[in-house]
Amino acid sequence: MKIGKKEAVMMLFGASTFLTLLFFFMNYLVYILTIVICLFASSCIAILAEEAANLLEVESKESTLPVLGPLKHSYLVGFTLGLVTVLSWYFTKNWLLCNLIACAFCLVSLKTVEIESLPPGMLLLSLLFIYDVFMVFVTPYFTKSGESVMLYVAQNLDLPIKISMPHLTLEYPSHSCSLIGLGDIIIPGIYISYVSRFGKQVSLTDWYFLTMMIAYATALLICGIALWVYGVGQPALLYIVPFLFIATFATAWVRGEIVDIWAGNNQSRQKEIKSQGYAAPDQIEL
Repeated sequence: MKIGKKEAVMMLFGASTFLTLLFFFMNYLVYILTIVICLFASSCIAILAEEAANLLEVESKESTLPVLGPLKHSYLVGFTLGLVTVLSWYFTKNWLLCNLIACAFCLVSLKTVEIESLPPGMLLLSLLFIYDVFMVFVTPYFTKSGESVMLYVAQNLDLPIKISMPHLTLEYPSHSCSLIGLGDIIIPGIYISYVSRFGKQVSLTDWYFLTMMIAYATALLICGIALWVYGVGQPALLYIVPFLFIATFATAWVRGEIVDIWAGNNQSRQKEIKSQGYAAPDQIEL
């Protein structure tokens, strides 16, 4: 799936509508959402198992199933493993299993979702930056209970769509924990993947990847400090988005590649790469 400007805007409307519906009708939607999430989680683990089999060059035969058609045995084994993992989480609510399933979501999403060029990626992050801030800080003024829509859903929706970590206190393990939504991982991850791929394939450097990861880690650290200082849930994208944008253009400016990274290609650099015997893409797409 490739994300352009149109898809970025649609994702904003979709996320806003879905979060609002969950806020008002969570008690009714949670059952349907649980079934969908559990099936999707099993599929994600199956996809990862099939990918691991391919990387390890393990031969996997196919079987034809009714309705589903031909499926590799590695996928079937992975789906079974995923179903066992999901059911184990459902009945135990273990936070480690929850995090494992959430990581599977992240890996499959980053593998299948791409941005066409830098502008759609920046538009997507900018729109979700506004969405995140609005849902956390502005919605309390519109709800009768004075609760933030984002924080209410995140704290009350017990599904593996977040990474959680119990606080290391004297009462450990406790029910108190810090968490980050998958949207704060997947959306920046798609952007980081594009910028890193540009650096690796066009500029033949790992600097873009390194600066992106440092910027992301720094943003999360500052978000954690703000959470500790103010004692109120923080929208992670409020910190992540500016740091990623600054890191992108600072690195591109130092390397003289601002125009190139904006367009997604570098014709002059590609000629130099080809003259050295490398094959460089005409257009970087993720």
